[in-house]
Amino acid sequence: EAEEAFQRGVAALRVGNLSIASAELERATEISPLYPKAYYYLGEVHARSRRLQEAIEAYNKSIAMERYDYASHVALGLLYKREFFRAEDEKALEHLGLALKLRPDLHVLRFHLGELEANRDKERAREHFRVFIEHSAADDPLLAQAREALRGLERETIDAQPFLPPIGPSDQALLDPELHRLLSEAYVLGAEQEEWDRAEKSLL
Repeated sequence: EAEEAFQRGVAALRVGNLSIASAELERATEISPLYPKAYYYLGEVHARSRRLQEAIEAYNKSIAMERYDYASHVALGLLYKREFFRAEDEKALEHLGLALKLRPDLHVLRFHLGELEANRDKERAREHFRVFIEHSAADDPLLAQAREALRGLERETIDAQPFLPPIGPSDQALLDPELHRLLSEAYVLGAEQEEWDRAEKSLL
């Protein structure tokens, strides 16, 4: 009986009949309280109906019953990202990060994680955008946005780098030859070629 109510609820959700979907999925959870899929779809109904707190509770119940429920982590992470105006970015990062661990092949998660990290950890943001761009189809609607975001982050990195003047002849005499070579290579990579990441790594 719970399965029948579940199927009716999912069918109603697919055609946009949210009131019937809600009633049937609620019935499924009443008959079978340990029904994670029913709670996931109930979360979808609540989210579409703008009942955000009820959606969060339903997704969390699904996750509590099924630890590998990546779909609820995705839905919950995107809800926090889109609906709370950056106030719940920590929770969005947590759930989208867990979803990515469960499904590393869902590269679109990288795009959303990149957006969330852009104002927090720029290196992580750049890495997320790079992986997303690498694995995206040419017609992916988010591809151009990801490329522009990555360019912006890279420009910020270049602008933030301090100017390092070349070593003068009098200074060179005081340096160990190997250290002088490393510093010279780093200067060329950074100041002249604007490859600051490689310049930094060459000195490590």
